[in-house]
Amino acid sequence: MMTRRTFIAATAAATSATPAAATAPFRVPAEEHPHERTFMQWPVSRKVHPSAGFLQDTQATIADIANTIADFEPVVMLAHKDDHATIRAQTSELVELWDIPTEDLWARDAGPCFAQNGKI
Repeated sequence: MMTRRTFIAATAAATSATPAAATAPFRVPAEEHPHERTFMQWPVSRKVHPSAGFLQDTQATIADIANTIADFEPVVMLAHKDDHATIRAQTSELVELWDIPTEDLWARDAGPCFAQNGKI
C-alpha cells in the first residue's frame, strides 16, 4: 500500500524535469525530523464541529498548543483573515497569522507539504 509520504516523493521525482533531480530524489521528511517552523490550522467548520461549545474548546486548545510551541520555534497559523482577530485574542504575538482559509485543524492532512532533495 502506498502511503501519502511515498506517493508525494514518487510524484515529485517523476515530474522533475532536471537530470540532477534524478540523482537526488525528493522526499518528504517525517514529521519528527528537524524543521524550521510549525504550521497549524484554525478550526472553524460547524460541519466538522457541530457543537458551538466543543468548537470553542477546540479553538482554545489549538491556541494553547500554538502558544506553547511558539516559545520554542516559529509557528504559522493558517486561517481566513476574518478569523484573525479571534485568533489573536487567544494567541501570543509569536504566532504568525497567514490568510489561508481552512476548515479544520488537521494541517498534516490539508496543510502545506514540503519536500527536500538533499540540496535545498
